[in-house]
Amino acid sequence: MERSAGGNILFVNAIAEAFIVKMKVSMISGIILTVPFHLYSVIRFLYPALFPKERRILILCSICSFFLAVTGVIFAYKYIVPLSVGFLTGGMFSPPGIGVLINLSSYVDNLIMMVAGIVVAFQLPVLAEVLMIMDILKRKTLMKAGRIIIVGIFILSAVITPPDFVSQIAIAIPLIILYFAVLAVSYIFKFGN
Repeated sequence: MERSAGGNILFVNAIAEAFIVKMKVSMISGIILTVPFHLYSVIRFLYPALFPKERRILILCSICSFFLAVTGVIFAYKYIVPLSVGFLTGGMFSPPGIGVLINLSSYVDNLIMMVAGIVVAFQLPVLAEVLMIMDILKRKTLMKAGRIIIVGIFILSAVITPPDFVSQIAIAIPLIILYFAVLAVSYIFKFGN
């Protein structure tokens, strides 16, 4: 019998469920894999209308955004999902002697939602940096609101992960590090003064 989801058995409970899950994963994978090509087309369309400084900023932000998205997917899939599934299916939530069967469809849906939420959360530093470059957001404002932002990061990590504190902390720590990286980059390059 095939084991996954933290060593637990995945099962299907409808005739077409496995087929539908494969179609859903294929469709979402196709969308995700074509996003760089669509973004490239948009960038190529906008590129002639931009000043040289704006072009450099657009290219750097695109590279950083892609790097953070890939990092978010790897981090979520390799660390957060197994940690979360292991914690939630561990012995402390179910009575002794009770096995855990996980529905394939709900597992894949939760996996997709969690990975997508983490990828979006990892894009927030790029958004903050762009807002500081455009002088919409000031570095001093980000520094003064540091406590509120850190609490907001913990709330965001609680929303995008299952209700376990282990995965919430595992998401919050990299986001806090990225918050301080945004402040450092804006200080070094004098953005948002």
